[in-house]
Amino acid sequence: MGNPAAIARAERCMVRYDHAYDAVVDMRILVDQDHQVLNTTSQAWAAELGLLETAIEVFRSSDDGIRSTTRDSLIALATRFNQLENTMAVLNNRWEIRVALLEGLEAELDVATVRMEYFMNLAGGDDGGNDDAQFDPDLQDEE
Repeated sequence: MGNPAAIARAERCMVRYDHAYDAVVDMRILVDQDHQVLNTTSQAWAAELGLLETAIEVFRSSDDGIRSTTRDSLIALATRFNQLENTMAVLNNRWEIRVALLEGLEAELDVATVRMEYFMNLAGGDDGGNDDAQFDPDLQDEE
């Protein structure tokens, strides 16, 4: 029979581990989603840049009559391009913040793992197997 205080402590550490693990998984999902949105926005920005460059070339090579009619379209394209550029900056900042948060959460998970393993061993829960497998479905196949 293990030490009851160590068992209680191990149980609390397991709960902390579960919370830390869930937080890491959730943040990884958010980081991946942000990265996908950033890539899609980047592709839209590149397409808008191509349209804007073409519109500028048409504007420069046209006569005064066509210039007056394409001027508003050129301004609208430039405005959309600028909005996409600003959106990309915001998305990139959000992605970088979430990556930094993910790194912090992964560090917390590492600490929670060590603490949980320590108190489980102290409580007499060391079976010599892969303790992480019971908490991580990806590791269960390794046993």
